[in-house]
Amino acid sequence: MADPTPFPELGARLALTRRALDLTRFQMARLLGTDTPIWGTYEAGLLRIPVDQALKLSAYAIPPEWVYQGKMANLHPHIRAKIRQLASDEERAGATDVRKKPPS
Repeated sequence: MADPTPFPELGARLALTRRALDLTRFQMARLLGTDTPIWGTYEAGLLRIPVDQALKLSAYAIPPEWVYQGKMANLHPHIRAKIRQLASDEERAGATDVRKKPPS
């Protein structure tokens, strides 16, 4: 069976990026020149964000190397710190959720 989300890591990075920039899904879609449902497919990992839209993030200190490969080296230090904090918060929340689930 095929994976229903072909780009899960890319989608997760885009969601972290949007949150690090303190933007709503609507605002991020507008920033990139698309609509909210299309942005939602990128964040969900269902579609790969086109390069021309990803390059628009460079103006906000988000390089394509981060978007497509997860390389943090060229991220602005403030954005890098925010993304790391958000990812850490998500990991802790995920660990908490796992502990609360009843045994199967």
